[in-house]
Amino acid sequence: MKKTSTKRKRFLDLRSQRIPQQKKLRKDLLKRRKCAHHSATKHNQGRFITLHAPENFDILENHDEVIDFIKRIDLEADLKNKKTYIDLTNISRLTPVSALVLAASIDKWRNITNINKLTAKNVGQWNKSVLKSFHDLGFFEILNTNNHQSIESALDGIPSEFEDRTFLKMMNGQLVDGSNPNTLIAIIHAMVGENYKPLLYRPIIEAMGNAVEHAYSRTYDKRLPKWWMTGHYDKGKHILSIMLLDFGVGIPKKFKRDQVAKTFLSSIWATLITKDSSLIEKAVHFRKILKESPIPDRSGRNWGLWDMAEVATISPGGKLTILSGKGLYNREGENYNSKEYRTPFGGTLIEWTLDVQSHEVGEACNGQG
Repeated sequence: MKKTSTKRKRFLDLRSQRIPQQKKLRKDLLKRRKCAHHSATKHNQGRFITLHAPENFDILENHDEVIDFIKRIDLEADLKNKKTYIDLTNISRLTPVSALVLAASIDKWRNITNINKLTAKNVGQWNKSVLKSFHDLGFFEILNTNNHQSIESALDGIPSEFEDRTFLKMMNGQLVDGSNPNTLIAIIHAMVGENYKPLLYRPIIEAMGNAVEHAYSRTYDKRLPKWWMTGHYDKGKHILSIMLLDFGVGIPKKFKRDQVAKTFLSSIWATLITKDSSLIEKAVHFRKILKESPIPDRSGRNWGLWDMAEVATISPGGKLTILSGKGLYNREGENYNSKEYRTPFGGTLIEWTLDVQSHEVGEACNGQG
């Protein structure tokens, strides 16, 4: 009896500590919501929140406004608020990579609030081109919407802007070596052909591996996906674009933390780099740095990024764009540049574009085969 009462006392002590912490967290979240009232509308005496998407939904061009909107969705997810209406009727410009970020944010909110199915409301009022893009990318499927008939009706008669483009429908996952990545690779091979497996397989799988194994803290909800992906292939131009997203700690923080943990010299070197864009650049080029270093490192970390950068370098029209924290890294051919934003992006977003039928890429495939 004494042992049981001791356990119960310990449980009650922990509970008494946890409840005030939870109340304080909720109070802080509600205060953040009040500060962000400009992007939301309250209905039904404050019980229902409507979030209005910005007109230009391009995360690279209209970064701060898009990130502010994404943070509002994250806030309602943290509050576990099911009574949230995400209004997308304002969007007149949408990029595929931005659509992926939006879908993943809503997907997170849907999972945290335990909402099984969503309804895409007023789709007849949406911009027709934007609605078509959402449909082609698999936006409605990944969010498990329940009104496909009304969506198809709204799409009726809308001509496709990309007749030669095959889309990789949005998907998500928690594992690297499960069925999803294998299905993904099979879909990509069906698009571009089996010959390109050596070139495509390792960078994509390693990028997934970084998201699954290294991007998230131990407190991350294990029920949630760890990566989201989409893409498209232009059969006429032979251009393949792959987009991968995670909501982890981000490349700048992770790379700096890894270097600080290694040696005294590497910790000083990493500490002196203050810009997120510079840290992304070092992470991408890290494999090249290791080759020139007398100290071997066979961890393979960030090698997928370097593989992507190399292919973007040799491929005509090749491109690698990475957004993480406040930093943006953009590589086109031999040239690369960087940019710092005011508002940080919570995670890592990668867009990889290459001409799969160019002579240079073909030689690279033969070399890796």
